[in-house]
Amino acid sequence: MALPRVNETLNFSMNIPSTGERVKYRPYLVKEEKVLLQAFESGDLQTCLEAMVDTLESCIDQKKKVKVSSLATFDIEYMFTQVRSKSVGETSSILVKCQECEEQNPYEVDLESLEVEMNSKDAVVQITEDIAVEMKYPTYESLLSGDVEKLKEEDTDTALQMIAGSIKTVYTEDEVIDCASQ
Repeated sequence: MALPRVNETLNFSMNIPSTGERVKYRPYLVKEEKVLLQAFESGDLQTCLEAMVDTLESCIDQKKKVKVSSLATFDIEYMFTQVRSKSVGETSSILVKCQECEEQNPYEVDLESLEVEMNSKDAVVQITEDIAVEMKYPTYESLLSGDVEKLKEEDTDTALQMIAGSIKTVYTEDEVIDCASQ
């Protein structure tokens, strides 16, 4: 019979900004930090995004069955920042460019004080009198399914693909089309 396992790391909790769901998480470990460092050193945006998602999936308590890649992009960025703050430190030093002299100035950011402001506007956009579209937030899944490197460029096709992937429902005079099932 195996010995019972005790807590290997301290657990924290946070709310997922878009859903308000409370999840438990742990700081990332050395093995996950190594994967993140390798991904960021590769310089490949797709690899970096996948490493962030994989790290979050490892660190979040999966009793609630949270599928990280299907969350909104701002959810993942906020959650990763919270996990990072407990793993590496509560502050991060970033460089901010002065708008007047273009000089780079160091600035300390308190990661634990960061919040996501949700826009409470209606997600339904009226296109014509008879057609309306209900939108959803873009997910990392939709980002990872396309060519991520094109996001760095001003590419109309990539932007249109992202917009099309964010359509949840189309309402016409005669029918309701659920785009999630398409």
